[in-house]
Amino acid sequence: MTQPSVSIIIPAYNVQKYIERSIKSAIEQTLKDIEIIVVNDGSTDKTRDIIERLAKEDSRIVVINKENGGLSSARNAGIKIAQGEYIQHLDGDDWIEKDACEQMYTYAKDNNLDIVVSDYYEDSDKGDVNYIKMQFPNNDNITTNKEYLHTILPIYEPLYIWNKLIKRELYIDNNIWHPEGISLGEDLATTPRLILMADRIGKIDKAFVHYIVNPLSISRDQIGKKIYMLYEAQMIVDEFFKVEGVYSEFKRDLSDYLYFSMSYFLSRGAIKGDKEYEKSFNLTLKYFASNPPAPRSKKFRLWKKLIIKYLSLFPYGWNLKMLVSILSNISIVKKQLTRRNF
Repeated sequence: MTQPSVSIIIPAYNVQKYIERSIKSAIEQTLKDIEIIVVNDGSTDKTRDIIERLAKEDSRIVVINKENGGLSSARNAGIKIAQGEYIQHLDGDDWIEKDACEQMYTYAKDNNLDIVVSDYYEDSDKGDVNYIKMQFPNNDNITTNKEYLHTILPIYEPLYIWNKLIKRELYIDNNIWHPEGISLGEDLATTPRLILMADRIGKIDKAFVHYIVNPLSISRDQIGKKIYMLYEAQMIVDEFFKVEGVYSEFKRDLSDYLYFSMSYFLSRGAIKGDKEYEKSFNLTLKYFASNPPAPRSKKFRLWKKLIIKYLSLFPYGWNLKMLVSILSNISIVKKQLTRRNF
């Protein structure tokens, strides 16, 4: 059997409402020499039945049934058996345009690329579809790993794994895996490592993946309790960059990205009286106090220093919502200043 051009890996956990559309969008790809690896991650609804029915209709579908281990565990299970030259991740509640693999694979081969980045669609549960454009360092749409990281990290560009076509060798040759045990910030822990090990990265100014915004997929309380996982994810990246000898070059960018991530999620709402959230909140304040962000604007520095020092003085307590509001405002203002290059 010849090597498939692309392996589409679809993790699925209790997504009976979406999984058929997701798998069929893979089946209908105009690029035919693909394999479709569907990982049923211990679903308890009808997800498994739907997967197995569709697998009987297309021999390119490979099914893995495993105990529930989380998104990273499911992705890793797929990567370990993947045979494709490139990997395309597709979550079980999302779907992909028919020409996605063909266009990205052709672009990758024509330009000798390790990673291809694309824009994406954000579909709401109300039927609204928004085109989300990803930033890139230059108009040529071809860049190096370091130039790309220095561009996307300071502006808090989403580090999604599923809007990228990734050469499988980047995972295997560099022993890079999605962090199991982290269920918030999995992409934050993985995508920068893959980018760092890539030689050439390109972008297509088109959107292919439809990311379904599911307001019920994770509640505000769940997010709040897991914020500390963003910190853990970042430490995985920091350690990897240290081993590769480039941490000092990216320390500022990585610190800013973590600052954005944690302050954004905290700003979604405070949870009083919960020990897990208290852990997340106190860890965030401790990190901000010892590693204040390095804003790109001189006008912002004094205000930043005063606010961060103020935050570090307050313990978790009755004024939690006020502190969260401050964090949110800092994040918004700093992001605007960064994008405008003041």
